[in-house]
Parts: sequence; structure tokens; C-alpha cells
Amino acid sequence: MGGWGGNGSLAGVFNAGIFTMHGGTISNNTGGNGSAGGRGGNGGDGGDGGRGRDNFFGNGDGGNGGNGGSGGRGGWGGKGGDGGVHNTGIFTMYGGTISGNTGGSGGDGGYGGTGGVYNTGTFSMYGGTISGNTGGWGGSGGTGGGSGGGAGWGNRYSGNNGYNGSSGKRGDDSRGSVSNFGTFQISNGIIYGNNAATHLRNIPGALYTSEGNATARCGTFNAQGILTPLGVLNSTNSTINVVNGLLQ
Repeated sequence: MGGWGGNGSLAGVFNAGIFTMHGGTISNNTGGNGSAGGRGGNGGDGGDGGRGRDNFFGNGDGGNGGNGGSGGRGGWGGKGGDGGVHNTGIFTMYGGTISGNTGGSGGDGGYGGTGGVYNTGTFSMYGGTISGNTGGWGGSGGTGGGSGGGAGWGNRYSGNNGYNGSSGKRGDDSRGSVSNFGTFQISNGIIYGNNAATHLRNIPGALYTSEGNATARCGTFNAQGILTPLGVLNSTNSTINVVNGLLQ
């Protein structure tokens, strides 16, 4: 298989520690495009057929040539860079706006970058708006390697050529303005979906939350910042509006 391409550069805010947002705007950032994955290696040529031994001089028909090896699969491209916020730590949003950001496109076979918020840590939203962000496109699959040729020795048949390597898998497009692979929790605020007015619309939608260990919930926070859950947020392309811990 070909090598992996490099990831696109991140834009906006990258947080691996503690970040608190009391207002203001994170806007108009564009993640870099991922680079293409490496081409799959060529298959090896088939081995020579064995020398014939049908008579005293050993010059009978040779054996069949070996089949050529198949080419390697094309490599995966790098992920597109995220546009707005890439959080691996603790990000707390008390207000403000994350808007107008664009995720980079994936290299051949790479995933598209998230436009708004890409979260693998803990993202707590007490208020504010996430709007007008655009996710990146996934890249097409990387190129497969060429086939190896069959070879013959003696008078019999050459082996068959191997198959060309398959292309790498096409990368997925960005799946939400908020792509959550960690903990996402909200007491107040709006994340616009693709059903909102054009200037507010997030593309492809409001929220994607992984089906693995990720959690996305609405509720109310106590003084220590601990959430009392009042509902679960599922992946959706439609607008999410939470008021006093309740999904509207």
C-alpha cells in the first residue's frame, strides 16, 4: 500500500490546554488541504519456468513462467485542515460567534476538514452562536500500483501478468459544523443547520457526533461547571437551539 499523505494545516484556534471564550468572534479561517497519498508499489515480475528434463540432454519444454505480482493499493491522503476551532483540551464558550470558517479538502483518499468545531476533548457551550461554516470535501482514492509481468523460461508458456493495484478509498466529506469525537455539552446557544437562512447555514449541517465513545448532551451547569444532563444530542443536519438546558 502507498504511504499516507500529510494533513492540511489547521486554521483559527488550536487548543490542547484550557481555552475560555467570553465573547468575540472566530471567523474567516480556512484550513489547508491535505496532500495526496503515495502511489501503490508495482507488483513483482513472475519467476521463470523450470528447465525441462524430458530427455538426456535436459532440453525438453520448460515449465510455465510464474504469474506477475499485483500492484499495491493506493495510499490514503491526508485529512483536510480544520477551519474554526480544533480542540483536544478543555474549551469553554460563554458567548461570541464561531462563523464563516472553511475546512480544507482531503488529499486523495483523505477526509474533509471541519469548518466550525472539531472536538476530541471537552467543549462546553454556555451561550453563543456557531454559524456559516463550511466543511471540506473528501479526496478521491489514491492511485494503485502497476502490475508485474509474467515470465517464461524454456519453451512453455509465459505466466500471466498480475493485476493493477486498486485505488485507495475515497475520503469522507466533513460531516458537521461541529464534529464531536469527545464530550460536547451545551446549556444555551444555537448551532445552525443546513435548513437555516443562507447567511447562517452551516454546511453540511449542525452536528456530527461519533458513535464510539463520544457524548453530546444538553443540560444545565452548576457553579463547578458540572453538567446536569436534560437531553441527548444526536447527529443532525438541522439547527440545534438550546435554551436553559432544553432542546427547543
